[in-house]
Amino acid sequence: KFYFAEIAGIREADELAESINPKVMGQALHEALAALFAPFKKELLTPEAYISMLDRSDAAVTEAFARKYKGSDLAFGKNLLVVNVAMLLLKRYLRIAKAEAESALADGTPEKLTGIEEPVSAEIVVRTTGGHDVPVKLKGFIDRIGKQGAVTRILDYKSGMVKPAQLEVQEWDDLVTDPGLDMAFQLLLYAWLVKENTGRSFAATAAIQPLRKAAGGVLNVKVP
Repeated sequence: KFYFAEIAGIREADELAESINPKVMGQALHEALAALFAPFKKELLTPEAYISMLDRSDAAVTEAFARKYKGSDLAFGKNLLVVNVAMLLLKRYLRIAKAEAESALADGTPEKLTGIEEPVSAEIVVRTTGGHDVPVKLKGFIDRIGKQGAVTRILDYKSGMVKPAQLEVQEWDDLVTDPGLDMAFQLLLYAWLVKENTGRSFAATAAIQPLRKAAGGVLNVKVP
């Protein structure tokens, strides 16, 4: 199953359900955000850019749900409520991001968008207990990569609940032993993959952008 899904890229068709589940809602929000940011790749994220996104946000959400939920009615009942909640979450986030862009522009540190849904991969060699070297390919899709001054910003959107403790690594070994640090592990892996793809070290932040509590800002990974 892993080979077919992750290596060969063959996926099973999504089963249609009567109502939208949280996973589909999260996927639709990700797709909507990718569609809204795509026209601004390689450009500065100015307040005007976010105004443009706000104007198109409802349409982006509707189109994303239509692709994810083919053949089902989105205009009635619980599904309509879920779509409207997604629209509200997205607009609230874009308004907050617009205010942040205004502050960054005033400070002379606007963010340049360098990647959206960026595929990154690298290979490592693992030595087995039998003394054999096994090449292992690591890969990921980064929701958003930006450059603010000399700092690269790696951002992952989450539509579910996120607690700051999930991103605070007290000891490096905790990444191996504590499954509660899975988000921190994911973001640190993304940062490493970006470094391997660019072939150089750089200053970076890796963070989660919660969409449910966007007013709290991004949650950065904290390491020893």
